[in-house]
Amino acid sequence: RMRILAVDDDKLIRMNLGLMLGRAGFDVDLAADAAEARAMLDAHRYELLVVDVALPDANGLDIVREALRSVPAAKAIMISGSCPYMIDHSV
Repeated sequence: RMRILAVDDDKLIRMNLGLMLGRAGFDVDLAADAAEARAMLDAHRYELLVVDVALPDANGLDIVREALRSVPAAKAIMISGSCPYMIDHSV
């Protein structure tokens, strides 16, 4: 089974990712921040990462880059609860 690491500081999003991916048949580990994610990356090899862009202690892209150093074939999905590029500032 594919092993996935989901990283998001929002507990509700993190828990829902774990629930949905687990029900879909994946082995899922959850991390609330970059420190937890790094510890999990040291302990396991992941085929897929689902990572929040803006973590409280790091840029999510840095976590992806670190993971790809040890598992170059891993894939990543970046997520975000906000997107400043999509906000209409003219309102």
